[in-house]
Amino acid sequence: MRFLIAALLLCSPAAFSRTPTCTTLAEVLEEYEHPGLKFVPGDVLPYRNADVRPGRAALADAYLVIEPGEMPTLTSIAEALAAGLRLSVEAVEGKLRGLIARHAGAPAAAVAIPLTQLIPDWAARQTGRQPRCRDANCWNATLNWYDPSIGERYTSEREINAALARDYRLLAPGSKLQFGDVVAMRSEEGELRHTVVYLDDNLAWHKPSLNMDDPWTFETLASLAKIKSHARYTFHRRLR
Repeated sequence: MRFLIAALLLCSPAAFSRTPTCTTLAEVLEEYEHPGLKFVPGDVLPYRNADVRPGRAALADAYLVIEPGEMPTLTSIAEALAAGLRLSVEAVEGKLRGLIARHAGAPAAAVAIPLTQLIPDWAARQTGRQPRCRDANCWNATLNWYDPSIGERYTSEREINAALARDYRLLAPGSKLQFGDVVAMRSEEGELRHTVVYLDDNLAWHKPSLNMDDPWTFETLASLAKIKSHARYTFHRRLR
């Protein structure tokens, strides 16, 4: 019962008292600090139903760019990634060193690591493919990032709101966002419309809709900002 009460409170007008008063995603993002990871978008994959998503596009992949000067000590990058991967800083640093060795090119050159080789296994397997299950939606993708035992299926608004209230904490403006936080996008009335996994100040991972034509994908936040029905944005961090 306490989970249901918490979920209802999350959807109440009071839940937005600590959120910015501005209504565009770009303005809201300015109210927060960002981890400063250097991600670059990969190849653009136009949505199949592009007519209902003017100006938006999915990404085949995205890349974490590590400059030569950052390679001797990767601790700060590993710290920025660890919570969102649910791994220790040491484990992430070891993974990064392995990926750098695999993708290194010319000496003293930057290395671009595909995010599909870095994000959680479930999300990596799903990225770029269409669902087997009808109605697998954005809320399901968000929850599976941290808990793949949920599996590919439809996730209701009630379930995602309960999870946000139970397993995440709301981040107030001024907080420093981190890789793996969740962005909840709501209508002016507070109805949850969409969720994405935040990666950095202009990159997210999500499933665009429950449409079976929509793959799990990366998308820039600038692209997502073109969705006109979103009026309120909140940021949430996984507790455990």
